[in-house]
Amino acid sequence: MERALVDLVGSLHSEVSLVILSGGKGEHISSSVATELLDAPSGWKGRLRAIRGLRRAILSRNSDRVVAVGIWAYIPCALALVGTRRRVVLWEHSILPWRLRNELRVLLAAFALRALAHRCEKVISVSRTSERATRMLVWPFARTVTIPNIVDPVQHDKLEIDLAASQTVNIVGIGSLCLRKNWALAIEAMPYLPEDFVLKIAGDGPERNSLETLIDGLGLGSRVELLGYVQDVTSLLKSASVIVHPSHAETFGFALVEAAEFQVPMVALNKPVMNEMIPEAVPGCCVNPGDPRVFAEGIEVMVARPPSFEQVSDARQYRASWFASASVTEMWSDAIDLEPSYGMSETQSGAN
Repeated sequence: MERALVDLVGSLHSEVSLVILSGGKGEHISSSVATELLDAPSGWKGRLRAIRGLRRAILSRNSDRVVAVGIWAYIPCALALVGTRRRVVLWEHSILPWRLRNELRVLLAAFALRALAHRCEKVISVSRTSERATRMLVWPFARTVTIPNIVDPVQHDKLEIDLAASQTVNIVGIGSLCLRKNWALAIEAMPYLPEDFVLKIAGDGPERNSLETLIDGLGLGSRVELLGYVQDVTSLLKSASVIVHPSHAETFGFALVEAAEFQVPMVALNKPVMNEMIPEAVPGCCVNPGDPRVFAEGIEVMVARPPSFEQVSDARQYRASWFASASVTEMWSDAIDLEPSYGMSETQSGAN
């Protein structure tokens, strides 16, 4: 979520001041943005201890709006404003049905949001699925709206992608190695694909050891490679025949949108938010979840019959219309009746 914040503040910089509760120093924030670092200790105890400082920081600003960047910042903001008539706009990136069912920390945060919903003025979610899930928690106190993150179009030269010269069909995945990203499904699909199909996954995380064990158990050591963290994935994406994204859930889907700029088809699960993006914004297909054979079939279809030039062009136009900074900034201005002074409070340790 740090990237989404940097992009939005960059678009609204003349109207925004920023209070960073914990988790970072705002190195990527423009120097023209007034920034205060509270540097609270990490974790909930640290954030709760910082409430007094947060209250002072918010009330000292002549701001018409206070925006909490994520539910992890909303809770201390709402508590800091107890006894005042101020309410908080929640910019939400975490609440999803799958995460509520499977991630205890998100479920507990949702309970806290419900308990403090009367302090919420409005919820701005980055996807329709997130908005629907959050609406249940803040009704009837707050209105909800969907505004996507900023992803300005960057067109990559298709001529640089020389798939014909390759001896293999490259399947590429990008994302952290965690349970929610569901990389096991992509690995389990490999035995159902021809031998010249290889899978490369860029990312690291707590599931790495279990994924390595799965790869060894299926005898896929020569066809599946866990690359670890990759700083620049440009060359990897340009080498891809197809990009896979087997995640159980995404709040927005930066990886989906960015991959689409490389004109490479995407295979994902028919789950939120992937089925909101594909195929309107991201060329590719969504397949039914849970069956490695079905996932493999989706990969083969996209390799054999990739999206047409018209489909790629339509998706690019959709992204340019909805995700470009000018469009998103206008939606934000309309949603919050933007005035000259506007405060945001962030905790980066809640980024997802």
